[in-house]
Amino acid sequence: MMKSMETIYEKASDTAKKIRKVLKEHFPHTKFSVTSDRTSVSVKWTDGPMKPDVEAVLKQFESRGPMDMSDYRPVIGYMWEGKRYVGADYVHAYRTLTPEYKARIIAQAKEMGMEPDVYGSFRVDQLNEAERALLALAPTAQPSKEIKAAEQEGRKVYVRIESDTFVDSFLMDRSQVADVVDEIRQRYPFLKRFSYRIGEAEPVSVDLLQEDVSAKVVSLPAKRVENMVATLTPEQLLKLLVLQKMLGEKPVAQALAAGVTIDQLFAQTAEIVCAKGWKIF
Repeated sequence: MMKSMETIYEKASDTAKKIRKVLKEHFPHTKFSVTSDRTSVSVKWTDGPMKPDVEAVLKQFESRGPMDMSDYRPVIGYMWEGKRYVGADYVHAYRTLTPEYKARIIAQAKEMGMEPDVYGSFRVDQLNEAERALLALAPTAQPSKEIKAAEQEGRKVYVRIESDTFVDSFLMDRSQVADVVDEIRQRYPFLKRFSYRIGEAEPVSVDLLQEDVSAKVVSLPAKRVENMVATLTPEQLLKLLVLQKMLGEKPVAQALAAGVTIDQLFAQTAEIVCAKGWKIF
């Protein structure tokens, strides 16, 4: 007989601690206020990410499940690091917009040619669409001195994430860019279709609903590389051979499966070699 999973009961304040950690990982440039009472957790912030994006992260921490036919929400708990917890029944999100930011959204709506109603107000869906466009155009937050130093030394690079409902960025070790899609999947499990940009490189689109990235990695050496080689220029072919010799065939295959081009991977590898002063001859 299969042994049932042990349930760990915790206070809502303990659930709040996990929420603070996850919010910092997903939205590092936004300051959140996370408070709790006996049965729930409240999350408040100003401007920053849109409410649906934050709620997509928060909903995994609610111990109450979906409402059943009798309008009752049963206690089902939530999973955290392979264990089942029962803590806060509900997690509420409250977002406030400053007048300055609200004015920017309205200006964006007008710029996109949207028409307000007879009272001069825009609909919620219009404002949401305008803000999505505004966020997509927004530059990433200014990095700290430590981050700038890491970038100058060639150790770190910004990865910018965009989807129909979400825009964010995070810092990643250059030596691990081959695993960028796996990193994105861990950080933003609610994203199924998205594009990412590594540093100043061109954006790469990923659709996890259409194809399994891990399957692409397995099939790449046998099939896709063979097809790709036929389209490479002599210079790119030489780059591929050098990269396979330096990094190994599997890491190169993983990078290509993640959408990194031969030229991008070669340039990134060259930056790391120069930054670390490696001797390759």
